[in-house]
Amino acid sequence: MEKSIKILLLLIIITLTALAITGSIYFLNTKRIKVYYLKINEKYKIGTPEKVTEAIEEFRELAAKYPKSKYAPKALFQIGQGYQILYKILNDEQKLDIAKKEYSDLAKKYPDSEEAEKALLQVADICYTKGEYNEALGHLNYLLSRYIDTKLKSQVYTKMGYIYLELNDYEKALQAFNQPENTNNDDALVGKAETYIKKGDYEKAISIYEEFIKYRKSSNLREKVIKNFEIVTYNYAKDLASKKDYIRSTMFYNKIIELLPNSNMAENSLYWIAENYYDSRDYENAINYFKKVLENSITLKDDSALLKLGVINFEKQKFEEALKYFQKIINEYPKSTYTEIAKKWERQTLREIKYKSGNL
Repeated sequence: MEKSIKILLLLIIITLTALAITGSIYFLNTKRIKVYYLKINEKYKIGTPEKVTEAIEEFRELAAKYPKSKYAPKALFQIGQGYQILYKILNDEQKLDIAKKEYSDLAKKYPDSEEAEKALLQVADICYTKGEYNEALGHLNYLLSRYIDTKLKSQVYTKMGYIYLELNDYEKALQAFNQPENTNNDDALVGKAETYIKKGDYEKAISIYEEFIKYRKSSNLREKVIKNFEIVTYNYAKDLASKKDYIRSTMFYNKIIELLPNSNMAENSLYWIAENYYDSRDYENAINYFKKVLENSITLKDDSALLKLGVINFEKQKFEEALKYFQKIINEYPKSTYTEIAKKWERQTLREIKYKSGNL
């Protein structure tokens, strides 16, 4: 009995030792493959066609040599990435076709890998780039039926949204962008705003941009959103003013001033709010806003604001005050497009002053 127990214990020790050795070998081998994989990947960062091509071949060798390693599908995915890099460098669409095939082959060979999901998404993206929208939608629908990962679904729905946007199917685009998985997807929010712009629903787009700028301060799309917000809001406010809807026009100019107070567009917005009040014959508020144009740190519209302040004071028959503004343009902005206009106003103002004083 004791002999049997000893034999059993010995077998257990031998088994555990063998497992430990096997595990150590596997660990060391995996670590070695990882180091090799990362070393190859560094060549992509160099970015020359020669280095990228060299990396592609080395990734192919890695996948062939270690087909059961978790780095095999990773290497195959990087091959597709390599051809996309070459496409960008060489502007050779054939490289895009090769990338598409490499991704498709990966998905077939390792269908249950994480890289298969990413590869199929890349296939859809390539189809989108080439304008093959129906094929792209086919791949995306397959992804939705095959995989359930929330992050993946968000990417799929977002890409669908942009495809439908290109196809001018705005309702389907909004449906895709509005999926629950897209709640925190910056690309989806931007796409949603772009869809509303295409539909001519500028106020909804502006509202999305406002929220984005306020609460997504670390987004890599922030600068793009700020630019879009400025352009769309500014143009919409001007359009409202052209329709004599001065109250709503001023409201939208103020959105720019509130969110981006130190921007050139804020300076423009202050100026056009003043023009709104001027066109409404509300001279006091017009003067107030033209002065705000002069008081801020931006000088883009200062000469124009000075001219309007002069004109308003002239119309109010405050000729001495008007003269100060016209002369300020002439003296401080000699190269301004408004200088010659200011000189004409100056001459007319001086005549009025002389007439008023009885010297004319």
